[in-house]
Amino acid sequence: MASQHNEHQQYRTDVTNFIVGAGTTTQLTVRDQDSVIDLSAADETINLPPVSQAKGMIFTLVADGTVSYTATIAATDGPRNWSNITLNSTGEYVALYSTGDMWIELKVGYS
Repeated sequence: MASQHNEHQQYRTDVTNFIVGAGTTTQLTVRDQDSVIDLSAADETINLPPVSQAKGMIFTLVADGTVSYTATIAATDGPRNWSNITLNSTGEYVALYSTGDMWIELKVGYS
């Protein structure tokens, strides 16, 4: 699993994937559909799973913690009409749906 665990996860039993910003890149899998990104320590790049493997799935990503850094949501397999998404404030989020060849933003809460 792509997540990094720490003491915060014990309070978030409803979250599948808890990512601690460590200045690295985290590769999501199709099992990481709900992710909270703690951005109180460092920037983080989150790579979505291949769009073809995630067909029909919804992925939700939320910035959490005392946000001092930025999460960049990227798709590395070149889906149609993709632009990286930036989350940089507490509570900013995005819900993405995979059609199999592109990601569609279903709901956004970022600027």
